[in-house]
Amino acid sequence: MNLVKWGGSLITDKAAAKPTPQRERITALAAALAASDAPAVLVHGAGSFGHPLAKRFGLAQGSDGSPEQAAAVARTRQQVRTLNALVCEALAAAGLEPVPILPSQALRTAGSQTIIDFPAASFEAALEAGRLPVTCGDVTDDDSQGIAILSGDTLMVALARALRPQRVLFVINHPGVMDRDPAEPGAKLIAQLGGDARTAMRTQRMDVPGADVTGGMWGKLEAAAAIARECECRIIGAGGFAAALAGDPAGTLVLP
Repeated sequence: MNLVKWGGSLITDKAAAKPTPQRERITALAAALAASDAPAVLVHGAGSFGHPLAKRFGLAQGSDGSPEQAAAVARTRQQVRTLNALVCEALAAAGLEPVPILPSQALRTAGSQTIIDFPAASFEAALEAGRLPVTCGDVTDDDSQGIAILSGDTLMVALARALRPQRVLFVINHPGVMDRDPAEPGAKLIAQLGGDARTAMRTQRMDVPGADVTGGMWGKLEAAAAIARECECRIIGAGGFAAALAGDPAGTLVLP
């Protein structure tokens, strides 16, 4: 079984002020996933479907009790549902049977990194039925701060521990993790990324363009390192997705 994350910057224009999907890319990614014989679980980021509103109204910092923020929570959740539906439509058009599992409806949190009553059985049941569970980053009801932003990367860690996939693939805008800001001339792919390299990279600036309320690339690297203790984990580009699903080395292999 493959556990896959499509980054929000990959499937949306994350720098856009309003929700803007990258429809052609979503269609291509769905076709690659459908061509694989292995069962899969898919997580996707929210990108411009959620991050701008979440940043503007401080949703990651918890509830402030205001009606304006409460309205923003509802709007953000609706935008996330819209993107999830677009992804599921593309997967269905490619011949798969997606099952949406939205965190705002399926679980609670106690802080952005702690999931309460993770619904592993829902994912297992969908897989046993030959279907494709599809979940995503979302605004959750939170026992410690009222509301929280649960990132897709945190979901990836929970799913890796619960389901023990054969491999985990984070699909991003670049061929993998680069040795400097990918926009800089001469940026090169890091084939293997261990703890020492991650520590050294923290001195560099690797921000994702656009609003981000879930930790950006650093949050992804920390999640990938945690997953690497459980199973093979790679960070790859869209161009290497089909090959990686088949087990061919691609992108950056993350080491514990």
